Amino acid sequence: MFSTSLMQWKMFLAVAAGLIVLLFLSRETIKPLTGYHFDRLVHADDTAANQTLGFQKVMVLSRHPSWRTRGLRAAANITQIELTIPAQPRNPKELVEAFQRIGPDDLIHPLTGSATAWLAHIDMIKFVIASGFETALIMENDVDWDISCERTDEAVVQRGSQLHQYRSR
Repeated sequence: MFSTSLMQWKMFLAVAAGLIVLLFLSRETIKPLTGYHFDRLVHADDTAANQTLGFQKVMVLSRHPSWRTRGLRAAANITQIELTIPAQPRNPKELVEAFQRIGPDDLIHPLTGSATAWLAHIDMIKFVIASGFETALIMENDVDWDISCERTDEAVVQRGSQLHQYRSR
């Protein structure tokens, strides 16, 4: 049983690494989701603000408006957080099924809902890259946060910035 869990973990890491490499290699060919066009690349220093928790964009995954997105918008208004909820494409059934079959047959494969969620995250990452954002916080539509999240996030953003500066040397 331990080896199966280890195999699943290794498979997950391999798939995730492959997807990240694929996204960065195909950066020039990825087009933003419908309705979003940007005239220039946006730099983190230009746009990071408290309303975005130190990120250029706070993005929410949601296929369509719902009670969840209405609740998120209400919470965002109270906490003065700027959310972007772009329209998400519905992935073809064949793509979801192909994603479910990735990896050896002896591993547990994701169910339809999980595969659909993975693909939605990949679509959002493609949107972020195609839009030229250097930073983005991607949340699902069932996220919840504390009203003091800006103070908590400030330390995280500072540490992330320090790490980025250290690695850029």
